[in-house]
Amino acid sequence: DCFLARFNEVQHWVITEICLTPLLSKRVHILRKFIKIAQHCRDFQNMMAFFGIIMGLSNIAISRLSQTWEKLPSKFKKLFKEFETLLDPTRNHRTYRLAVSKQESPFIPFMPLLMKDMTFIFEGNKTIIDGLINFEKMVCSY
Repeated sequence: DCFLARFNEVQHWVITEICLTPLLSKRVHILRKFIKIAQHCRDFQNMMAFFGIIMGLSNIAISRLSQTWEKLPSKFKKLFKEFETLLDPTRNHRTYRLAVSKQESPFIPFMPLLMKDMTFIFEGNKTIIDGLINFEKMVCSY
């Protein structure tokens, strides 16, 4: 719960900081900063903070700021598009899973997806099959 609460706080912080900035030039500057921070989070393998920032930037309140996005340098637009591909939920978040499989420990995973996986492992498999312990479930669970 603490991880999820912090994730929501980060996401809301990103949205609020950008939306409460009245000047276009300052909004562009803040948008650039958040993309740089997201890059640092990814480089330091903190996928939880990375996703919080990118999901905040992907929020409709931010994505509709067309003038702000137009003024953003193309380098940062390209970087943001690259980051958004990691959010792609198709094929059970395949791009994220491939990226994580290439990371070395330690890293902070995206907890909601990890919790979803654990729920499916726990709820979707029987603990005892034909009177025997389901060791495949136990291996996946721990």
